Amino acid sequence: MGDNITCNICDKQYSNVSNLNKHVRLLHNIEPQVKKRCLVCPTCMGMFATYVDLRDHLITTHKVEMYKEEKCFNNYAEMKCAYVKTTGNKSWKNTEKVYYICHRSHVQRSYRYAPQEEQHKMEKSQGSAKASVTCPSTLDVTLGKQQLNAVLYFPHVGHTCSLAHINLTKTERKHIAGKISEGVSFEKILDEIRDSITDKTSLGRINLLDRQDLRNITRDFSLKGNIQLHQNDVKGVFIILSVKILQKNNIFQIPIMNKTIKCTLSACIILQILSRGHGERTKDKMYERITGARGCYRRLNATHQIADRDGSTGVIYYAENIEQLDFILHNGTAPPYIPVIPVKNLSIDVIKKLIDSGLVSGLMVHANNDSLDYFTHDYQCPNPLSSIDGTCRKDSMWNPHGTALLFADIPFPIFYLEEEEEVWKIRDCFKKFNDFHYEAQSDRPLCSLELKSFMYATIDTPTCKRRSSIMTNLNPVKFCDPLGDSNIWASLYPLVEGSRNETVPLRNYKYIVVSARMDTTSMFEKTVGGNSPVTGIVTLLTVAKYLKGILKQEDIHEAKLNVLFILFNGETYDYIGSQRLLYDMLKGDFPVKGLDETNSILPIIRPDDIELFIELSQLGNNRDELYMHYLQNRTEILNFYSKLHNYSEKMRDVPHSLPPASLHTFMKMLPSFPGLVISDHETSYTNHFYNSIFDDMHNIGFEYYPNATEQDIREDSLQYFIANVSEIVGKSVYETITGKKYSGKQTADVVLVNELFQCYLEDPNCKVHKATQKGKLPKVPVSLYVGVDHVANYATTLTSLTLGWLTADDVGESDINCSNHPRNYAFKYYNMSKSIQELNTTRCYKITMNTTDAISPAFIIPDYNWTSGQYSTWTESTWAEMNVRMFLKPSSAHEKMTIAIGSLSVIFSFIFVYFWLLLFLSNVGAGTSKFVTLYSLVPPREFYTRAIGNIMNDPAYLGSGIMCIILMMVLSRNSDH
Repeated sequence: MGDNITCNICDKQYSNVSNLNKHVRLLHNIEPQVKKRCLVCPTCMGMFATYVDLRDHLITTHKVEMYKEEKCFNNYAEMKCAYVKTTGNKSWKNTEKVYYICHRSHVQRSYRYAPQEEQHKMEKSQGSAKASVTCPSTLDVTLGKQQLNAVLYFPHVGHTCSLAHINLTKTERKHIAGKISEGVSFEKILDEIRDSITDKTSLGRINLLDRQDLRNITRDFSLKGNIQLHQNDVKGVFIILSVKILQKNNIFQIPIMNKTIKCTLSACIILQILSRGHGERTKDKMYERITGARGCYRRLNATHQIADRDGSTGVIYYAENIEQLDFILHNGTAPPYIPVIPVKNLSIDVIKKLIDSGLVSGLMVHANNDSLDYFTHDYQCPNPLSSIDGTCRKDSMWNPHGTALLFADIPFPIFYLEEEEEVWKIRDCFKKFNDFHYEAQSDRPLCSLELKSFMYATIDTPTCKRRSSIMTNLNPVKFCDPLGDSNIWASLYPLVEGSRNETVPLRNYKYIVVSARMDTTSMFEKTVGGNSPVTGIVTLLTVAKYLKGILKQEDIHEAKLNVLFILFNGETYDYIGSQRLLYDMLKGDFPVKGLDETNSILPIIRPDDIELFIELSQLGNNRDELYMHYLQNRTEILNFYSKLHNYSEKMRDVPHSLPPASLHTFMKMLPSFPGLVISDHETSYTNHFYNSIFDDMHNIGFEYYPNATEQDIREDSLQYFIANVSEIVGKSVYETITGKKYSGKQTADVVLVNELFQCYLEDPNCKVHKATQKGKLPKVPVSLYVGVDHVANYATTLTSLTLGWLTADDVGESDINCSNHPRNYAFKYYNMSKSIQELNTTRCYKITMNTTDAISPAFIIPDYNWTSGQYSTWTESTWAEMNVRMFLKPSSAHEKMTIAIGSLSVIFSFIFVYFWLLLFLSNVGAGTSKFVTLYSLVPPREFYTRAIGNIMNDPAYLGSGIMCIILMMVLSRNSDH
């Protein structure tokens, strides 16, 4: 062994660098500088040296479930379309191994020949297949004589399985190459492939074949030569042809395209000019990208599809009010149109009007300074299919301003534009080209928009799942993914007792559940959720911190009544998270799957073990009164209301009432379930922006107080109100467990409330998140949309760490041994900051927190009956690209003239070629004999000069002359060698 390595911070010595790095990371909370960290975490952008480290990080930090599976392949074709090889073969123990990574993973490569400033890479029409992060999925292959034995690590993380980024298989490429070699035109090949698509077939990468794919295959199989084009295709052709023609007369040497080219003086000047230019493709000059536009995603359930599917193009019409919109719908002469309207005019009536007109191919909605009284496009009775019958009536709607547009199947794309500068760009183009002489619009160029939002899924979830399941390769193409993420749970005190290596479950305990939802949605890709769900989340986290400070573990053991905090995900779409949790509970799979009643790890918690279920709903729009809703007049519920009312006279009870909440899931299956909901509304939402882009910090009146103390925060602020609600709930739970009122002086932490709202509504790099993890996040509110099941969600990870920290037990000084404590399903150990005021002081915490799947049982039950309506069936379509571009559309007369000129050019070219061939064939014999004789009598240089002179004097020799000149150049070059 070599010399010990000393830590330059605390002078401790270690035998190797690995142990030293671990010490620095865990004890000093400093990430050591390790060479060659080139693997980027797809969730937090952290850097890692090996795939083993990356997968361990995803498992422990981001709760990603990684799997390992052994597979056998008969050939490389089955494997290479989904993975790429990055190193040579490795010999190990008389076997040969090859290591493959996901073909979407970002790999840092260097250009061998070109300096950095000269590196160019042609852009792909469908966007780069490489994600900016590293996918942890790899394939370790052992080469055998008869087959390939592989170890597959999955799932894929950090990218979607987009069809556009899947490679064609070797068999498909060979088949297409055969057609090209037989002379089949590109158009015919593309038409044959697209005509083969029917409703009963499953799309594959072959169905997205385009001209660029055909050109690549032509190049790779050397069917028409191997020409490497410059970034500007025309420029590349000129350079290469010029080099070919002038190489014979080389005098000067110049660097072109990373090569040294010899040429004449005039040729060198031409080539230098061409090489210095930076061409832009004509198609790119035609368009101007509109940045910041947010589109709609297609979603499906067991019976329907919602939102738009296809992109489109249309003429811009900027309408400032409904009257102007009606004008173009009655007087437009150049359809289809894409109206651009203020967001206040987006309503179900306007959408119906646009659909019925038949003149509209898309819609652009933009933000402006108009104040809105309401903007919500959910149902008037949210989650109508999964809620208890009779809890929402026509004479008393929970969401009275709801339009249900969020769940409508709209036949054209809709985009929302928030950037004022981009809105003015569109308006200026409209005023310049479109806003005059409407009766003659079709006779002039018009400013238009291209909306791209193609969605692969269609019809409904069963159809989409059936089409997706047909694919059998390693990287199966999915047309839709189930909505879902993870539920978060934590207990106030551990569910086990005993020393850390000899724990036993605490059986025969009852539980008070304090819950909230943690997801929202909107028509467009912006989901902050200021009132719903952030006020509920913040209240739950504050209650957890407050109860941890006033309830002792002895109180829990004496009453045999613990507290569970549960955050449900996916509740916006028919209560996905609560449905899955109840399903797991009834099967005995909560809090952990696969354990029986006699296990020695954790107690099995079932619905019968829940003594009281308290759900915290929307709490931010009414600070004068609070309401407790319940359906059953059970003793536990009435007693709890009495406690709430004793601590606050603002509390009102609303019997036989239940607003949309996770409690519906439990009471629909278990009618006598003891549950209640606390909210800021009695008969209808006070939140007039429910599930919309405007349910943000302004909706609930939040104002952040930076570096504030309790005295700095105003008593009439949202922070104080939520802290008071948390204290009321916390004291009532305390009294329920202990049987006596809380007599201490501890209050709910209003500074914590202030920071928690900052975390969710403004900047995720807040003090709370800095205390629980060290990652750097974008300074934008985290999305609270549930997303799809295989994509990690920042909000879930951050919230789970926060809940774990607030309910954790401090077990001592932070050191390298903290995270080395034995981990099991009962608890985990983390080094975290002592408080938000002492971020640089870390302690070792024992946490009883975990996550469970929040994916509907419909997707895990074999042969599930999709028409039963028992469980949520929501999926989200996969999609390729979403963007908006502006361009100038030519007049219809110009388009017709272009077609006419093109057609005439084709006809005349056929006539010209026909007569030219007759002339060429009649003179080719005599002309060839003449030029061959000339070549034998004069030197090569003089031959070219005299041959060109003969062609100029007698055009009849044009064909044979050119042919002979080319032939003589080839012969001369070969003779030089």
